[in-house]
Amino acid sequence: MTRIPFAILLCGVAGAAAAQTPDPFRLPDTEAWGKVAGELCALQSRTVVAADALRREGKTRQEVLARLPKEEEVRDDFQVRLISVMRENVEDVFDYRDLSLLTIYKFRWAVGVRETVSAARLQRLAAVYPKLAECEKKSVRETGSGDPACLQQAVLELKPR
Repeated sequence: MTRIPFAILLCGVAGAAAAQTPDPFRLPDTEAWGKVAGELCALQSRTVVAADALRREGKTRQEVLARLPKEEEVRDDFQVRLISVMRENVEDVFDYRDLSLLTIYKFRWAVGVRETVSAARLQRLAAVYPKLAECEKKSVRETGSGDPACLQQAVLELKPR
């Protein structure tokens, strides 16, 4: 069984973070922090697309989840968190087939930003599913994008776990 190369997922974030040298007399470089946070959110969102592609190929939820590294196989909390998000994305792609891929992708991106800024994990998609389904109805279905302000409001309603 092949596994998603976890090192590839982390190299962008790790490289950007390693380029930062801590300076005890300055505040963090907000531009660099924003770039790293954006890369982290992109990693999290891309797993939505990967999970959807595997589902469309006919893979089952269990087959896709089996490709992910086990949490006990990784070395640090960052990797454990990322694996947890990847598992949630796979489950959401299989559980909410009536939502467009773009809606789930944007949801994960917005949640990733909010979790990164607040340093707290938020409730899962299930907590705002009815709201997201309603958001999709507010736009032209062909674009699959939903109403961005509506989606943002749904993410803002999420509570920390």
